Amino acid sequence: MAISAAIFFLVTACTALHLSACSQVKVLHDGGSNMGICAGNTYARWREVCCEDGSILTPGDPSMQCCGGRVFVPKHFSCCNGSLFHEPGLSCCNGIPYNPVNSSCCLGRVTNISEMVSDCCESVAYNPVTQVCCDGHIHPLLPHSDCCHTELYDTETKLCCGHLSSRVVVDRPSKHHVCCGNISYNKCNQDCTAQLKVVDIDNSCQEKPLGSEDQVIFQLSTVKRMDRALCSRTGDYLKNCGWDCWFDPGTERCCVNMTSHSGQPYGHGQTCCEGNLTSTPGLPEGKCCGSVGYDPRTHICCGGQLSGKAPDKLECCGVEPYSVLDPYTLCCNGELYTNDISGYEGWECAEEGPYYPPLDTKCGSILYNEPGQHCCGHQTYHPEKDLCCEGHRWRGERRPGMECCGALPYDSADPHLRCCSGNLHKLRGLKRDRVGCCGTHLITDGRQQQCCTSPDMQLPYPRQSGFSCCGHFYYNASQHSCCAGLLRGHPGKASIPLAGNSRSCELLTLDNLKTHDLCNKAVGNSVFVGTVESMAVRNGTRHVALSRVLTSRRNNVTLLGSLKMLSLDHCGCPPLTLGRQYLWISKGTTWIMVDLSAIHSPVHALLSRCCL
Repeated sequence: MAISAAIFFLVTACTALHLSACSQVKVLHDGGSNMGICAGNTYARWREVCCEDGSILTPGDPSMQCCGGRVFVPKHFSCCNGSLFHEPGLSCCNGIPYNPVNSSCCLGRVTNISEMVSDCCESVAYNPVTQVCCDGHIHPLLPHSDCCHTELYDTETKLCCGHLSSRVVVDRPSKHHVCCGNISYNKCNQDCTAQLKVVDIDNSCQEKPLGSEDQVIFQLSTVKRMDRALCSRTGDYLKNCGWDCWFDPGTERCCVNMTSHSGQPYGHGQTCCEGNLTSTPGLPEGKCCGSVGYDPRTHICCGGQLSGKAPDKLECCGVEPYSVLDPYTLCCNGELYTNDISGYEGWECAEEGPYYPPLDTKCGSILYNEPGQHCCGHQTYHPEKDLCCEGHRWRGERRPGMECCGALPYDSADPHLRCCSGNLHKLRGLKRDRVGCCGTHLITDGRQQQCCTSPDMQLPYPRQSGFSCCGHFYYNASQHSCCAGLLRGHPGKASIPLAGNSRSCELLTLDNLKTHDLCNKAVGNSVFVGTVESMAVRNGTRHVALSRVLTSRRNNVTLLGSLKMLSLDHCGCPPLTLGRQYLWISKGTTWIMVDLSAIHSPVHALLSRCCL
């Protein structure tokens, strides 16, 4: 039923049936939830979009945005400089679209390194894990190094001397050498004058025994009676109250303003709120409503606003007090609605206000005059025929093999499509055995690209010799080491000798898990799902206790009645989170791990891979 026809039908039906709720329904339909104001003009939110410049575009719905005179769905497209691009999640860099997952924007220039782990060196992005920026020049990061203007120098053998604008690197023959102007000198037998000239002196670095003239004598201080004139306070046993006052803890309390750190002593009948004192007579201390104290017997605080307390209005709705027993009021999303004629019996709350389920269906912010409908975002849909993908309705797409990839439907059996964490990619012209997912990004050639994965992020990098992954960081193994997903500054020092039964780990996402590994029916293959209950680290081995374990072998799923214990290479495995569910696949001396915490219906997702 069209919206306009539905409104007419509802109003005429209400008039004929004399329904008490119709007056409010008519208000909602004609001037309320389906209409909006755009730069002073009324527009229909179910079929129009209000743009930032005040223009109104059609057709559209509340899930759409404007881009250069056109409407678009942000989950399908990106907008840059008024142009649309068929890839979601892009950012704009001086009019150029780029993906922050694999690129960065520095002073209007795009560099092929993820914005998630990069810094800018003027107009070029760099990796601070392996590189350093010295006044606009990028250098490989070396041990014991620092910047001297545009140069990188070894702090153990060199010094950076001179004025800030003209610093130079000079030799450092010993640890006693320091700077004097733009040269170095030995502070043990030389001195630097105010004119920046080096002169010889007696050796001042020789150690000498501590003589009586050098000894320091300590004596206990005595606590005396306090007599402080600050804020006119005198007496025994006073304590500090802020930076400028004192109070007697036996009879008073201290109120400190955390901005000025000024203190005020106070007592019975006063209330301290955010460093401000309010008189609340008759109470040892009242309650706070923001920075104002109040008597809860006479007032109520709602959303930071004080109101007089009425005996029948003891609850808050946003900033207004109200009664949950009042049939003529309804609190929805912190906003109080009042209907003195028909009341709100049978009404319910939706995203943008109340609606009447016997007559309406509320989908998102749009009200439909069709009761009992299923919702997909802001639209009604038929779940037995349509596919709903992240709030977007796809008519007639409910058929075998069709699944959602983000907000788009796709045929999961199509060999030319790959879904990577909600982003759909086309594989035409690519070799399937070389492609893979890295978060939302598609690895087009695994020989040239490396995906580094941590429990919360996956980032792609160009492959480099001598580099390894540590979580989602890509590091130079000659400069750093990695233990349990944490980078360390000393190469080769993170590892600890392992027990013979410890295994290393490979953390993957479900997108990247090979069906062969998951569904291998070999006798020795071990596949199971378990929840991390506890962990202990001993002698470089992480002992993990798994509960609620489901084992799978040859498509037979079994519930394990006891704990399952695993021994992992502590440094060679990523950190695990207590209470999270993981998939474990035994592959040689390695455990393949998949974090299932963000996957809806993980058991179905796993079994469907092997049964299809």
